[in-house]
Amino acid sequence: NMRNLKNHKLNYDKKMSLSIAILPLRLTESRQDLMGMLATRIDQPGMSSTLGLSSTDCREDLERISQLREDIGRRITSRDCYEDVLSDQNNFHSYYHYLLEMEEKGMTGGSDCISLEWKSALTGQLQSSHSIEGERADLIWNLSTVEAFLASQQALDSKMGWSKAAQHLQNAASWLKHLPSSLLDQHHHQNLYSQPLPDY
Repeated sequence: NMRNLKNHKLNYDKKMSLSIAILPLRLTESRQDLMGMLATRIDQPGMSSTLGLSSTDCREDLERISQLREDIGRRITSRDCYEDVLSDQNNFHSYYHYLLEMEEKGMTGGSDCISLEWKSALTGQLQSSHSIEGERADLIWNLSTVEAFLASQQALDSKMGWSKAAQHLQNAASWLKHLPSSLLDQHHHQNLYSQPLPDY
């Protein structure tokens, strides 16, 4: 009857609430000289001519970018500090857009000037990325992970709860669509990372 059908649906919903996986965050050290790395990269002859400027011309922006990364590094203190990331999303998004802008201006490809360390969310192994694309990919992982966390927090006993969970999962998928295309090509991994395939 209808009552049994309704009870069956509620029990099904409760079981489904356990099926939304919460992935751990990637951790990074806040004290890394990103400003110095970027300045050195910009002032390389080939890059300087591509960008049409020197590090001196954009010193304030470099200071801002470096400060954003330091703040993010201090905010991510554990692999499950989702609430801390949520409370500082503006900085995460600002940093993301700075990285994207640098790529769009031609600051792409691996470089010995850049070595930014992140710990794998799955193994805890320390990994180094050597490009802006690699750094942005690490940020995308955390932003999509936070969306998955938000999905897992929804009460799946109502249409509203399901709708909110679905929206957060769609947001997570949307972030992953922004992964740099070069990272999806295995031939480029060795130039962008110290290891061929980051395990995230």
